[in-house]
Amino acid sequence: MQTSVYVCAAVVFLASPLTCADEVHDKLTVAIEKHQERRDAAAAALVAVYQERITELTSKGDTTLASEYLNDMEEFKSRRALLGRPDLAIHFKTYGKAVKEAGDELNEAYSEAMQARLKAGMSDEFSILQQELADARLPGPLTSFSLPGTRASLAHGSFVLHAMEARVTATQLNATYEKVNGLAGANWTSFRSVNFPDFYLGHGGFRMRLLEFKTNGEINQNATFAVRVGLAGKSKGYSYESYNYPGRFIRVRDNGEVWLDQLENNPKFAAQATFRERPPLFRLW
Repeated sequence: MQTSVYVCAAVVFLASPLTCADEVHDKLTVAIEKHQERRDAAAAALVAVYQERITELTSKGDTTLASEYLNDMEEFKSRRALLGRPDLAIHFKTYGKAVKEAGDELNEAYSEAMQARLKAGMSDEFSILQQELADARLPGPLTSFSLPGTRASLAHGSFVLHAMEARVTATQLNATYEKVNGLAGANWTSFRSVNFPDFYLGHGGFRMRLLEFKTNGEINQNATFAVRVGLAGKSKGYSYESYNYPGRFIRVRDNGEVWLDQLENNPKFAAQATFRERPPLFRLW
């Protein structure tokens, strides 16, 4: 087999494309294990903080608040939910930073492995790795949404979206999302809740809410959107058109409820369906 110069493990040497691809894939296997270890360690550190708070509150006789922290800890342990406790905000960010850094390293390992597979002419395995990377659902860039000309942001409460001011930690968490590749297609966009990472912005009965991630099916289509130039004008922001109901856009109604409504050709609808993507209200990373 003809040999060429390839970069494997950051060292240039003579190797066949297949040899290079195999070496890089071995590195990916190690990276996957390391990624999980780092996520587990970050989670364990945050659980330890919860336990410390619970012990402290119990020793002071505040069993009611201790019970609330215990419930919050169990929510985190079961589905990585981050419930808004101002005194834990800095610990949430420490956890988030560790998760993001671990995700970035794994993404880099996947990218290197996919490039090596392409160089080796292994397009089928490239596609497999590409799907594995998508399935890993690694952290994405953070954003929050605001209505131009108002102080209102899109936040979820009891898993239903409303437009409201985000003045406290809990609401700021509820108003922060990850912008990621569309669940129904990579050329589309989905928005994952930063404090309920198994949930995405989507519509159910055309009401905007948080929908739990599934590996396939209608729910993923309901949580996928096309990012359009703002209906109220390019300078005003963006509008979000449904993947599976073309012509319907995310819109804030007069009462602050957020729906997926059929496009209406008037300035009021355009204003209510145009949003600014702003820096995250809660910088988890």
